[in-house]
Amino acid sequence: MDFVIFLQSINSRRKSKLISIILLMFKNAVRFLSRTPKSVVFDIDGVLIKGGRQIPQARPALELLDKNRVPFVLLTNGGGVKESDRIEYLSDLIHYKFRNDQIVQSHTPMKELIHKHPNVMVVGGVGNRARECAESYGFESVVTPVDLVRFNPHVAPFNRYTEEDLKTLARPFDGRPIDAIMVFNDPRDMSTDLQVIMDLLNSDKGQFGTHRKSKGPVPAVPIYFSNNDFYWANEFSLPRFGQGVFRIIIETVYKEINRGANLHYTMFGKPFKVQYDYCAKLLSSDQIFMVGDNPLSDIEGANNYGWESCLVKTGVYKPGDVTKDPTMGVFDDVYGAVSAILANEGYSPK
Repeated sequence: MDFVIFLQSINSRRKSKLISIILLMFKNAVRFLSRTPKSVVFDIDGVLIKGGRQIPQARPALELLDKNRVPFVLLTNGGGVKESDRIEYLSDLIHYKFRNDQIVQSHTPMKELIHKHPNVMVVGGVGNRARECAESYGFESVVTPVDLVRFNPHVAPFNRYTEEDLKTLARPFDGRPIDAIMVFNDPRDMSTDLQVIMDLLNSDKGQFGTHRKSKGPVPAVPIYFSNNDFYWANEFSLPRFGQGVFRIIIETVYKEINRGANLHYTMFGKPFKVQYDYCAKLLSSDQIFMVGDNPLSDIEGANNYGWESCLVKTGVYKPGDVTKDPTMGVFDDVYGAVSAILANEGYSPK
């Protein structure tokens, strides 16, 4: 029995009710199919975790997005390790299975520089994790400060490396010129890192142990910082200094050496456009919502890029800190922000 015959076989009252149900189903289907794709971007520290602990509302918020089939990625100014390593760590900490393609770290977009700068010095992070990350991107040769200390201990006479570090972490330095300096994470031996960075910025075309004749704002080799965060949040009651402070120190010393010239450098990470461009490519969404705890990096960056923004109170934010108004408002935690996003866009907020 086809549909027309079926309709003829039932009474008019039942027929009218059935047609109303079919029309409602059709309208809902059209509304669903015509809805523009939405996606969410999360900061990590202060939103999903704080220090080494998960924020309790993190997993329920992620599961709520999964329930509504809303894609998301993690956009963090953290770094110093391979993306796969951080994903494994976060999955264990939050008890949620992330995919490796769901994270953009501060230095992730630097992988697009592998052909421009094949031989680099990478600074920051624990052990050889930053080096391993840079090598996974495809850089031809990756030097770290410990290599230069092993090459010549007088490079940094007050370095903090142990004999074991020099044996296990350092690799032979072949003397080839360095094409660029990439600060992947906060320094663990600031004195040594500052010294070798200055040596290279003022070298003769990146040849370590040489000194250029000229002075000025353009360094001998370019330097890339992976983020400009002045503060970040951990378990301590007050925010801690971040990589942005290290950048200020480098700028100040460079200026002193170069007769007052301001260092030319390139900045990655939030709130800079390069980071949002890279993230937007991954999502391919018509509308993106940012959930962050930092008014300066998360909210300002999202607003400037045309994203909607939600500020949460679980990280560095303190009342009165807002310099750029979050377009969606301020929320107690990530679950509140996600619920508001879903409700605003017609999804199920529960």
